Amino acid sequence: MARILYGVAGEGYGHCTRADLIGQRLLDAGNELRFVCFGKALSYLLPRFGDRVRHVSGMGFRYTKGRIDRWRTFWGNLFCLGVIARENMVVLRELAARFGPELVLTDFEPFSVWWAWRNGIPVISIDNEHLLTHCVIEGMPPGRFDRIVARTITSLYSFKASIYVVLSFFPARTRGPDVLLSPPVVRPAVQDLNPTDGGYVLLYLSTGQQRSDCLEVLDGFRQTRFIVYGFDEDARFGNLVLKRWSVEGFLRDLAACSGVVSSAGFSLISECIALRKPMLLLPVPGQYEQLVNAVFVERLGLGIWSKRLARSSLGHFLDFMARPRVVDPQVIGPDNRRFFALLGQAAERVGVTIGL
Repeated sequence: MARILYGVAGEGYGHCTRADLIGQRLLDAGNELRFVCFGKALSYLLPRFGDRVRHVSGMGFRYTKGRIDRWRTFWGNLFCLGVIARENMVVLRELAARFGPELVLTDFEPFSVWWAWRNGIPVISIDNEHLLTHCVIEGMPPGRFDRIVARTITSLYSFKASIYVVLSFFPARTRGPDVLLSPPVVRPAVQDLNPTDGGYVLLYLSTGQQRSDCLEVLDGFRQTRFIVYGFDEDARFGNLVLKRWSVEGFLRDLAACSGVVSSAGFSLISECIALRKPMLLLPVPGQYEQLVNAVFVERLGLGIWSKRLARSSLGHFLDFMARPRVVDPQVIGPDNRRFFALLGQAAERVGVTIGL
């Protein structure tokens, strides 16, 4: 089999949970594997893969009052870029000298791509972000400036990939033979869940929602039970239960909830589709990719979206949950088998056998 270097972005948990699933499958197929990552990906993957994981520095978003601050993000990353790039190239050269990768996979991690390009190593990009740059999407939501910024940043992250495996839960036309549209994937822990309806709404508020504002909104719906993750505390207030984050606890509550309120990250959307949970999505302001996700979730009958959590949007969502749902047959549900078949085909096309 092959020696594979896998770069994983450190913003959010979607990239690293996907890399966990793919990495374990590659190891089970007999490949040798090394990860390079930072941030949340490092803390998530290191306990699972041990000395196969190396730290590199990464670029991230800067937030102001829950919204991505474009200029702080741009200037902050630009100011650090030279130092980060030099440090990461040293790490990657040392790793390559010992490991000798034949293939690089990247989940929105740019430095592994740049190193591979300079050294003639084929790269396969695996993410949903390149839907914005490598697919034609009919009926894009408004926001021309945000769209241009998102496309520009996405283009820079994997600008020289050999093949792009783009994950999507809705149909889109690819922009060339080097782009493969794939269904989403979900981790085995989600596949093993037995979805039920426990009569409560699950909230996962990871960015920008103030505790007092959230509790004030939920207090207006005292006949509805809520379980809330995101405020790093265990507490109970009448019909509200606040919980500290844990993977096992969250998945258990996800499986038994009646509906989900969260930002519009791709991985949680994929899990909700797999478990047939309606969604109220609150895209993070300034993240155009999340706005696209939210708009298509509503368009396909999977849920609704709102700019913020308010009594009006939550009331609308409770009404939506109470009505019979008609889901568009164009929804592309998670399909791990199909994804791995496409990944195996992509590797064969660049001359590498990975046994999938």
